[in-house]
Amino acid sequence: MSGKFKNLLVLTLLALLTFFAGNHTAVAQIVKLPVSIDYPLLQSLIISKAFHDKNESAILVNEGAGCIYLVLSHPKVMEEKGFIRLETEISVRAGTPLLDECLAPIVWSGFLVLYQRPEINNQTWQLSFKTYRSALFEKNRQPANIAGLLWQLIESHVFDYLNSITVDLAPPVNNLKAFLMPLFPPQVQQQTQAMLDSLHTGETGITPEAITVQILADVHEVYRPEDARFTETLSGVKLDEVVAVWEQWDSLLSFLTATMAKDLLTPEERQTLMDVLLETRYNFVENLDNKAVSHDFVRAQFASAWKQLSPIFRNHLSPGSSPQSLGYFSFFTAADALTVLDGLGPTFGIEMSRNGLIRLAKMISQDPAILRYNSGVNPDLQHLFEIDSTPAQAPAQEELPPEEKIIEEDLPPPPGSSPPPEPTSQLFNFFCTPLYAAEDKNLEEIRSWKVPEEDIPGYVKKVVRLLNAQARTTLKQKKLPPSIRASFRMMIPAMAWQESCFRQFVMRNNQLTYLLSYNNSSVGLMQVNMRIWRGLYDQERLRWDIRYNAAAGCEIAALYLNDYALRGKKGGGTPDNETIAHLVYAMYNGGPAQYKKYLERERSGKLYESDKLFWEKYEWVSTASWDKISKCLIGG
Repeated sequence: MSGKFKNLLVLTLLALLTFFAGNHTAVAQIVKLPVSIDYPLLQSLIISKAFHDKNESAILVNEGAGCIYLVLSHPKVMEEKGFIRLETEISVRAGTPLLDECLAPIVWSGFLVLYQRPEINNQTWQLSFKTYRSALFEKNRQPANIAGLLWQLIESHVFDYLNSITVDLAPPVNNLKAFLMPLFPPQVQQQTQAMLDSLHTGETGITPEAITVQILADVHEVYRPEDARFTETLSGVKLDEVVAVWEQWDSLLSFLTATMAKDLLTPEERQTLMDVLLETRYNFVENLDNKAVSHDFVRAQFASAWKQLSPIFRNHLSPGSSPQSLGYFSFFTAADALTVLDGLGPTFGIEMSRNGLIRLAKMISQDPAILRYNSGVNPDLQHLFEIDSTPAQAPAQEELPPEEKIIEEDLPPPPGSSPPPEPTSQLFNFFCTPLYAAEDKNLEEIRSWKVPEEDIPGYVKKVVRLLNAQARTTLKQKKLPPSIRASFRMMIPAMAWQESCFRQFVMRNNQLTYLLSYNNSSVGLMQVNMRIWRGLYDQERLRWDIRYNAAAGCEIAALYLNDYALRGKKGGGTPDNETIAHLVYAMYNGGPAQYKKYLERERSGKLYESDKLFWEKYEWVSTASWDKISKCLIGG
């Protein structure tokens, strides 16, 4: 049995037991842990075990310098009418060797097809395949009628060879028992051992997508249902520990998503990958802000992500997969059983841990960097989101065309003679904790975007010109339809007004630094969230380069506009432009799930305060009511 498949089964059972969920009764329950072996994986296993000669072949006979020759090659596995259909190319030659000659050779090549069903030995854990019928076909796929001598050669060698292929499940199961025991808490060691000792085989089956093998476990409850450990919200050190685990989980999910992004995806697959990554991140940020993170938060996210990603990973596991691709498949195959057990509640009191993630990641790659939560840009993620390595930025001195001059009109009058307070928002709680002062940066450029104590109208005009020019650049780059362009040009300054009150930098402790949100996750003029857009944008440039920040914010808005709002939903059509502006801002703040949530708020008349405040800014932008900026920019 190949080491690849051992890893598959070890990972499958490891994930099941690491995240294990069981029933809420005091009696033992037999739980079925399904292991799915997709046909591309089975084909790869057959090749590695029985077709390991050159060019995916198996030379069964080679006598008389090739005078008597029989070779099988390029096996293919699929389901057909309730059977496993194993097809292999076959080349056969039968002659009489005489000295260096081959007398009267008969040569034939074509295809052999076996129709099989899986069987498992309850004592030895051997998975074998019983042949029920077979057929020979010519190269043109017509039924073959070959010479008796050739058939005798095939019959005496091929069927025994192919029927002898087995998959041994015993070694990984035995290794699993020794491997898992130390992972469980000491207080449940006895119950853990009993469960591991109870593992036994169940039924095998055939579906159009995979062979299924059941491994059965006797599970007893080992924690009280009233124990609130897994639902209590966390704080302090415990919260920090879960945040660290989530960051490793996000790194692993990003790695897997970026890996799939290298393949040729359908539009639906691309959308799903983006949705899962964004929703996982938005959900974490929201729960962290609301102090609603619990012990099993990461486990629940893992299960939810798998349900959506599973079909994509299975579709892209090709029969010629590399060992690395088989590792990806192994990881997600393990989650199959998690989805079965996820709704039954915690049994062993084990949550997703850093060690658990490390073990899972090692099944995929030996590179420890895949679990590293770094701030670097990932080109494969950018490819998935159709984001350039650097977002297209407007020229620094670009002048607005006449039809867009409305954006610069009616600027507020200069403030009174009394000195204004330190720039801070009266409407939004930006309790900023600067990470760095403006040292070793482009100081001249940074200082030019400091909110001045005088000439506020000039500063506002400068920011508006930047935002308008950037909106036009993004519109051109992303090729957004003409019908939405005017709304987009108003949407961008309204978002910047709402998010940052037109500020990229603020003074803190007598130092100029970048504007950071109260939860230390969103930054700058467009308040781009660094957790949510990690790997997609350069975090240092988001902090210190206002033009880059504006370009990133415009690009994110365009993504939500083009890939979500303008596409509408099945049967719902495309919303009007005003609703689209609301939707884009709601998704900008809360992720793709806000599409439906906002429409429901609008229907019920229960808009969030942020919905109302954004629309207020949008109307002010549309009427060039720039005097309103004093409400947040100078505390007026």
